Amino acid sequence: MAKAHLILREATHEWHQRVEELSLFKKLMYPEVSVEDLLATLSLLYAFYERVESAIQPYFSQTSTLPYNSKKRALEADLTLLGALTQQVPGVFEVKDVAVAWGARYVLEGASLGRKVIARHLKKRLPAIASSLQFYQLEPDVETSWSHLVSTLEAELQTPAQIDRATTAACDTFELLYNLAKLQRRDIKKRL
Repeated sequence: MAKAHLILREATHEWHQRVEELSLFKKLMYPEVSVEDLLATLSLLYAFYERVESAIQPYFSQTSTLPYNSKKRALEADLTLLGALTQQVPGVFEVKDVAVAWGARYVLEGASLGRKVIARHLKKRLPAIASSLQFYQLEPDVETSWSHLVSTLEAELQTPAQIDRATTAACDTFELLYNLAKLQRRDIKKRL
């Protein structure tokens, strides 16, 4: 049987590329990245993480094999630092079982690898702000954390049915992020 993380990677590849191509995320890597670009991205990520984390958290309590460390508080702190208000996000991300939770978590944890690259860029382009951001300072040893996640995921997702549910959930998680970004873009255009 193929390894679950490889199936997840292949199944989410197209969604991953679509999300990376969103102008909101591309702007973070521009030489002229602005505080407004950063604020827009953090606001989107707050809405995304707030929905997904609240749905998966019950499956990864502190007694779990691999507890989940929330990113929402870091996002809240960063938005407050930048003078933005956080608000309750409407909508629900539905998680029905642990396999679905693992699929969603795969996407959230995979974002840590990209966050590390963005953090390096922000330190060069917005050094005064970047050094104070909590969201982009998380997990100093991302590669080790990722390896641990992959090995735990492999142990947890044993059957083809579990892997299938996790794969669908991972794609749904990417789709949620993509759709939230599109909605945010439309809201910004309406205000202009």
